[in-house]
Amino acid sequence: MLAALFLTASARALNKKGAAAAMSPLVWLVTAPQSALLFGSIPLAGLFVNSVAVPLFSVIFPLIIVLSLPALSGAVGGTGIALVSEYILTAWEMISKIFVALIPWSIGYTVPLFALSAAVLSAAAMEASGFSRIKLTLLTLILSLSLLLSA
Repeated sequence: MLAALFLTASARALNKKGAAAAMSPLVWLVTAPQSALLFGSIPLAGLFVNSVAVPLFSVIFPLIIVLSLPALSGAVGGTGIALVSEYILTAWEMISKIFVALIPWSIGYTVPLFALSAAVLSAAAMEASGFSRIKLTLLTLILSLSLLLSA
């Protein structure tokens, strides 16, 4: 939900040059504290894996749907064709593990990470709401500091 909210709030920013390249790491940052709290820690490789995964899966998901249609329609050999999807996803899993092996560090939940995540999400929401740059900066700083002080 946080990723969807952030992307929705950032829709206007996507029209600016270079903003699309920043979205994947920012989505990772917005969701990192909650993921780390749930799983104990998350790999920093996710910053890079997501940058590759987003454009790649915009091709892979439609391909998987097409490859699944023969099996769903009951066509002879359809299950074999659908297995290609499994091989594609298994290949992606192996590639992801290579990224994690190359960047072996992980990060756990911390209050400063949570405050930074909340600040980025809040800044995107305020930007989408039409706040001026000065108000946006001041409110983001106030939110971040209040989260840090209340922890």
